[in-house]
Amino acid sequence: MKGDKSMNNKRLFILLGLLILSILMLAGCGEDTGGDTEEQSDADSDSAGEADLPEEITMSTYDVGSGGYTQLSAISDTIMSEYGTQIHMIPNDSGLARLEPLRDGNADFGGRVADEVYFAFEGIEEFATPEWGPQDLQYMYPILNHFGLLVLDDSEYETFDDLEGARVPHIIGNPSVNIKIVGLLAAAGLTMDDVEVVEVTSYTDQPEMVAQGEIDVAGIVPSAATVQEADELHGMRWMDHSILEDDEALEALHEIYPFGVADETDIGGALTEGEPEHLLGYTSYAPAAYSDTDPDLVYNWLVALDETFDDYSQATADMFVWDVEESQPEPLGVPIHEGGVRFFEEQGMWNEEYEEQNNQLIERQEQLQEAWDVVTEEAEEQGLSDDEFTEYWLERKEELVDDVE
Repeated sequence: MKGDKSMNNKRLFILLGLLILSILMLAGCGEDTGGDTEEQSDADSDSAGEADLPEEITMSTYDVGSGGYTQLSAISDTIMSEYGTQIHMIPNDSGLARLEPLRDGNADFGGRVADEVYFAFEGIEEFATPEWGPQDLQYMYPILNHFGLLVLDDSEYETFDDLEGARVPHIIGNPSVNIKIVGLLAAAGLTMDDVEVVEVTSYTDQPEMVAQGEIDVAGIVPSAATVQEADELHGMRWMDHSILEDDEALEALHEIYPFGVADETDIGGALTEGEPEHLLGYTSYAPAAYSDTDPDLVYNWLVALDETFDDYSQATADMFVWDVEESQPEPLGVPIHEGGVRFFEEQGMWNEEYEEQNNQLIERQEQLQEAWDVVTEEAEEQGLSDDEFTEYWLERKEELVDDVE
């Protein structure tokens, strides 16, 4: 009996040992599995890129159907898929309406806005009112676009100098186009007093108006569908814009419109692929935000744009403008946001000259705000009406604010 009891004890110890060993092995496997999961999680995190975006972003845009809205829709779809960020777009068809959501805190930034940023920064045009005045806006990521003066193939007008006495359009309610036309005339030493001004109600109708002899020249972007249509029906060409390569001519343009650069393009109506022509390049049709917008948000949005570019680059024919190599970091007319500066520094695209220009523009904004405070107080003391206020502000602004060197 004693031997049987001893044998039973041995069996019990063996079974107990096997049970403990099994538990340890299972625990070890569990630890290994946990390690694999953590490594996989890290890998998944790395695959999402380096941008750190919030759960939601709201941005103001051009109206539905516009080129800017189409581009931002493609970008938003890509970023939502890659990062899980929900992007809401607020479309509007006027510059003032596009900036209202930014001012009122209903949008984080303008996804792609235009010259209204400059007008609001300076407190001019529709922003020269008591409700607005100079706004502390800054561009995030200047993008190069093109604009030019279009004529019929057989037109007598070749260079800007030839336009003296010509019928030149003034687009009602479209200061963004008008300021470019005035700037191009200034490059040739002309003003609107040297031409016959024709009031035009539709920007896109200009090419057909040229064809019908209602105006002699159209101020328009080559990507406009009506340029292509008019070229196919009537034969159109772009005037010679090579004067913009002259430093004095470009300086004269900048007195009116600071965003202009000399550039060539072969994309758009009345142009031939592989045969680029001189047009006005401009950098004001771009993302923008108020200066107090979180610089980390601006920076990470730009990082996300760069990281996902290959995924949305084929969405439209002109998506190439979002390529970081196509961006134009030089501060012109409006400062570059702190988050944008950080991004361009990391790209090796920022320099001391740009930093100095940016600081000058930031100083100008401070002067504009100080001048606004003075003028609004003076206007209240004088009991000026809204119409009187606008004229008074624009006059006093010239006296109180220094020009940027």
